[in-house]
Amino acid sequence: MQLAVTIALSVLYVSLSLLLGGVSPRNGFPLWFFGPLGITLAGGFISERISTFLPIPWERGQRHESPPRGVHLSWRAAFRIPAYLPLYLIPYYIILILRLHFDIGFMFYIVALTVVVFALAYLVKKRIRETRLLKRGLIAIGAVESRRDTGDGLPARIYYSFITLNGISVQGRAWDLDYSIQEGSSVPIYYDANNPEDHIPATASWFEAD
Repeated sequence: MQLAVTIALSVLYVSLSLLLGGVSPRNGFPLWFFGPLGITLAGGFISERISTFLPIPWERGQRHESPPRGVHLSWRAAFRIPAYLPLYLIPYYIILILRLHFDIGFMFYIVALTVVVFALAYLVKKRIRETRLLKRGLIAIGAVESRRDTGDGLPARIYYSFITLNGISVQGRAWDLDYSIQEGSSVPIYYDANNPEDHIPATASWFEAD
């Protein structure tokens, strides 16, 4: 269900961005730039409002299964991820503008494609790591020591600490992806038994463990 919502909203937001910005940079800077940006901001606001009504899994007594656990896309991610997609139209428009004013050679496209491939590979690697930790990692309860709002449109950062089953104390920081966790709260931490430094708090993942 979450995936269906993500796809539907992605199509809607990108379509609106193309409608507002046009498919050609000839329409002028305000349209091709502020069209996608406006949709992203509006989508982010909608996601943030919806997230306030969504329950926090670990605060409603959810019990986790022993590894390997099932992993699914969270509802917060289902509403937040589509809001980011219109921003990717801006580099596309910039390339079109360069083509209008300059003779872009074949090597430019090779470089651009290489950058895109490496960026996608990085994102895939991060998502694989997240799902691995949620699926097979051990669980500890982390204590949120502080929270810092960035104030620049990025998610807030939380600073936390937790103790492993072997008594090792670990500190870390991570994003709070629309969970609005406050200082003094508790949050599940999924960590590698052989390397506790390799961990992720539940607030920093677009996925949730069953």
